[in-house]
Amino acid sequence: MTGIVNRRAAVLFLLAVSMAGCSMPGCNKSKEGESVDLFTTTKVERRDIEIKVTATGSIEPIRVIEIKSKASGEILALPVETGDVVSAGALLAQVDTTDVAAAYRQARADLEVARVRESVSRKSLDRAADLLARGMTSTEEYDQARLDYATARANVIRAETDLETKRERMIETIVRAPSTGTILKKNVEKGQIIASVGQVNAGTTLMTMADLSSVQVRAMVDETDVGKLRPGLPVTVTVDAFPGRNFTGEIQKIEPQSVEEQNVTFFPMIVQIPNSEGLLRPGMNASVDVQIMKKTGVPSLPNDAIKTLQNAGVVGMFLGLNPDSVNAFVDANKAKFMDHDSTRRGPGRRGGPGPGMANAPSESSARGARPSGATARARPSRGGSMHFSSRDIPQGPAPGVMAAGSVGVVFVPDSATTKVVLVKTGIQNWEYTEITSGLKEGDTVYLPPSAALAMQSQAMRDRLKQFSVIPGRSSR
Repeated sequence: MTGIVNRRAAVLFLLAVSMAGCSMPGCNKSKEGESVDLFTTTKVERRDIEIKVTATGSIEPIRVIEIKSKASGEILALPVETGDVVSAGALLAQVDTTDVAAAYRQARADLEVARVRESVSRKSLDRAADLLARGMTSTEEYDQARLDYATARANVIRAETDLETKRERMIETIVRAPSTGTILKKNVEKGQIIASVGQVNAGTTLMTMADLSSVQVRAMVDETDVGKLRPGLPVTVTVDAFPGRNFTGEIQKIEPQSVEEQNVTFFPMIVQIPNSEGLLRPGMNASVDVQIMKKTGVPSLPNDAIKTLQNAGVVGMFLGLNPDSVNAFVDANKAKFMDHDSTRRGPGRRGGPGPGMANAPSESSARGARPSGATARARPSRGGSMHFSSRDIPQGPAPGVMAAGSVGVVFVPDSATTKVVLVKTGIQNWEYTEITSGLKEGDTVYLPPSAALAMQSQAMRDRLKQFSVIPGRSSR
């Protein structure tokens, strides 16, 4: 039993040494006495930092037209196929005209009879008027002649209206394109019997068409990002069918009704894209990037190099520094780096640390709570990639207006020890953070582990202290 305990203690001790590495003072020397950097370092370099909102959706036509026929019967001709581009007025279908042609001929004959009757009634009225003037007929006979003429005239008008209706029915047997567009779907074939559109019957849909010279993307945007978007903002759209090629467009509108998916609230964003080449087709999956803010050639560091004020002590301990000394140094020097206007922010502008608080989401989530003052929050997009939520960018100013930075901590390698340096940060994306003060271009800093890893290593060392058995010594 004692041997088992000894072996377990030895394994735990070796694990602790391997996790802690030679991060403590005295372990940074090689056998020859030369200094060895056990942590990766990086330098302050000028980079372009862009903050954007990413959403996914699908390509769809702006306006889809259902083609139906007002005439019923057999389709005699259907000269178009799916994918054909047709111009306005082009023939799409020809319906059998047998019944409507017969009705048209009957209406034309009825009109001819009505006009003859009108002519006879007119002559009878003129004769009755002449006889009444000479006193050779009664007033009653004259009034009857007037009534007969009025009836004949009404029959002519009715016959003319019926003939015009039958002529329209003849025209409706020819189905033409209402506008220029592409045939998206064809629902019928030549020889099929179709039903006309009526007050009760919706009619048979022959085909659907749309103008694809300009298309749109209906992308789902996280509710935390909606506040940063507005119509007119330029967007970049990519599709799987054309990797490496970007299509440009702009936001048309943000729909007012939200959509909930997997307990996350989204708002549909409509993006319109020119498609003069016809490359974009309905149903293609699309990724939409909306640029919110961009700075070109600014001094920056990888996000992992900058730690929050709250985590400085824990990370410093992993680098061999006294955590209390690190925290004391931070408390004594952070005031000079704070934005002078941060305590006087007006309504609509967020106070506290801003987007420069690198690693705040990951380090706080490792402890199960958000550090006080850390405001960054990230959510995955529908496509699985991460994107900034509206809490990452100070609210209030319009897109493109820089907000006040915040303060972070970096660890700088020195010949004797590791120095703690406070820096003021600017904008931040998921890779880099702008450095506005505290460091200059070319300065070297450590890329230390996260606070969560440092705390796990410390917990392992604390567990080792609970064992009274030292490896290599037998227990009594």
